[in-house]
Amino acid sequence: MNQSAYQQIIRIVVKRLFIPAVLLTGAAARVVAWWQNRSMFIDEANLARNICEKNWIGFFGPLDYDQYAPPLFSLTSKLFIQVLGNTELALRFFPLLCGLASLILFFYIAQRLISNYWVLLITLWIFSFSEMQLRYSTEGKQYISDVAVALVIVAYVLWQSKHAFRFWIAAVLGIVVSWLSMPSVFILTGAGLVFIRNGWMENERRTLIRVSTVGAFWLLSFVIYYLTVLQRSIRTDSLIQYHQPWFFPLLPYTKDQLLQALDLLKSFPYYTAGFTVLALALGVTGIITGVVFSLRKNISAFLLLGFPVFVCVIASGFEVYSLIPRMILWAFTLLLILQGIGWQWIAEKMPVYLKPALVVAIVIAVAGLQNGWQVFYEPLQVEEIRTVLDSVRNNFLDKDVLYVQEEAWPAVAYYKDCHLHREQYQFGNRIIPGTWDSKPDQRTIVTENHQHGRVWLVYSHVISESVRNEMANDVRVINAYAHRIDSVKAEGAFGYLYEY
Repeated sequence: MNQSAYQQIIRIVVKRLFIPAVLLTGAAARVVAWWQNRSMFIDEANLARNICEKNWIGFFGPLDYDQYAPPLFSLTSKLFIQVLGNTELALRFFPLLCGLASLILFFYIAQRLISNYWVLLITLWIFSFSEMQLRYSTEGKQYISDVAVALVIVAYVLWQSKHAFRFWIAAVLGIVVSWLSMPSVFILTGAGLVFIRNGWMENERRTLIRVSTVGAFWLLSFVIYYLTVLQRSIRTDSLIQYHQPWFFPLLPYTKDQLLQALDLLKSFPYYTAGFTVLALALGVTGIITGVVFSLRKNISAFLLLGFPVFVCVIASGFEVYSLIPRMILWAFTLLLILQGIGWQWIAEKMPVYLKPALVVAIVIAVAGLQNGWQVFYEPLQVEEIRTVLDSVRNNFLDKDVLYVQEEAWPAVAYYKDCHLHREQYQFGNRIIPGTWDSKPDQRTIVTENHQHGRVWLVYSHVISESVRNEMANDVRVINAYAHRIDSVKAEGAFGYLYEY
């Protein structure tokens, strides 16, 4: 068997066996993580409370509890809980569908732009088993729908490039996604430039007019969305202050600003390649090479994959969009494809005998860090407050009191007020919500002017150092006048039982 025939067999095996296996396993991992039905965590619970409490029209205005979600995302989520019941599985069903659709869309785009079957396989593996992609494919927030929308737009443009321009399809698509995904405006900007460039290159005046008209529809839709919903939702002092560390300093003139800029830029290869020095180096090299190659050989690929990320960073510099990782999950996805394009170009320029070494290095240093497949034997957990509440419920006596730390309150409020089985999480009027400045002292642990004999303390979001410090301080306070008789520990959550 000659070398050419051998390579052809390997190509067929990779394309027909390995790639389908990776995609199917990635899809199965998402379904398994969804079915594991982990507890709600603080932000997810706060959005779930909005979806539970607001009517359909209410989603077209500012949400409560410092939350934001696109109106169509919230409407779809409410539809699912009304059909399936208000449970974690129902609230996460639409994100699951978006996660599964993203796998198909990502493959469609990647195979159009990456011809090297080994690089294609590695890129698909990274996307399929990225822990971040897996988590947000099974979480009741809008971040994976942002990914799906970004991929829909890119896939549509790639498909449209082979067909006559469909005016109404483009117009309706752009209008709908504006209300489903906030960052869609960045990807639509790149898509519009691709359409304009194609019409200009082909000297099609009629196409340019049609594209310009579609762009006007897109812009009008986004302006209406921004003025009626978005501006009032995101331009709040609390949100701006919270996201301040993730706003990109466009002109860093101090050491701290320069370090902040470098740290934010580092997040892109961090989430497309990995956290080790070698993975970061391969990621940076792949992304930069992909940008250079696209600018030289395939400008449409740059406009679709790189330009939206560039515009997003500029918008962050003006404090209108945050570069906090979960909000730029869509950007990591687009840059992952660009990174694959870069790796492919490097492989093409290398001597034949060095190509296997490059592939092995990427497999070990990058693909080996994507551990989402572990969900098959190790459940994906974030903050298991429900485990703590179940233990409290099973041991809660008539005269007990439950003190809920403020970070744990959103999830507790969801379970006791909104969940389909909320009757299991009723503790009468003996629940005391903690506040930012309260402590579980003898003055606080009182209901109906009655001092109780036993006190439960419940904490969540203990991955935060500030919460851990707060919990330690609270324990010191109550240790001064009560005796601990039991405790419950779960992933990201704690419960303590004290007796006077």
